[in-house]
Amino acid sequence: MIGERAVNAATSTGHSLHQAVAHQMLGDANSNLGLQTEAIAHMCQALLAFRSLGDTRSESAQLGRIAIAYARSHRFEEAIDRFHEALALDRGRGDRMGEGMNLTNLGVVFQRAKRLSEAITAHTEALAIAEEVGDLGRKAIALGNLAEALRLAGHT
Repeated sequence: MIGERAVNAATSTGHSLHQAVAHQMLGDANSNLGLQTEAIAHMCQALLAFRSLGDTRSESAQLGRIAIAYARSHRFEEAIDRFHEALALDRGRGDRMGEGMNLTNLGVVFQRAKRLSEAITAHTEALAIAEEVGDLGRKAIALGNLAEALRLAGHT
């Protein structure tokens, strides 16, 4: 497979960043093909490489990718745990955009897991961040997600 050859080539360079990106791309491709087990394996390899580089922004993004793959596999608790790890990194860096994105995705996973009060909280926090940073697109997404969570919870 071409993806495996890319990972092998990146590994042969000895550069952690090359390895991380190759595993990340292969993980994303597998996830998009519905091969979540394979995707998670590659994404975890990318995560280790980003951690070895001390790149907490990429580490947070990779944790988010892993969480989405877990959610696609209906492994909601593992997805939620990964999003919490990503949020801790975002908050530690003061990355409000990253925090907002991870809260948005966490809220969606809470909805899928039928944990609606937690979904409402996550979407409310994501909305506040979108307003704070002036991101109208993310604000619209947060409002839509919040409305859906409230509807599912029986609020009219």
